[in-house]
Amino acid sequence: RNMTNGKSAFVEVDKNSGEVRYGATTLEGRDEIGKEVQGLVENNCIIRFPADPATCKSQFRELTRSSIKSALNGMVWFDLDEEKSCYILRGTKENTEKAKI
Repeated sequence: RNMTNGKSAFVEVDKNSGEVRYGATTLEGRDEIGKEVQGLVENNCIIRFPADPATCKSQFRELTRSSIKSALNGMVWFDLDEEKSCYILRGTKENTEKAKI
């Protein structure tokens, strides 16, 4: 990849696949960017669970009223995507894995 405008590094994320590409003009710079990208990935995981479109909104309301939601609040952010009919868990990789159970 050609660097332009005097930039010494780049980070690109493909919005469809989620693939991350990065590079730098030096190996040290590339390694530093790699560590930062890895840290971002570890701390920002998203898991989507499919839901029945006919009942997902009422199920979500019941979950928010229950103790399950309060237990999850300490670990992950829990939400509903009505457009895609799925539940969303966001958080660190470790916490999202715990919340799945």
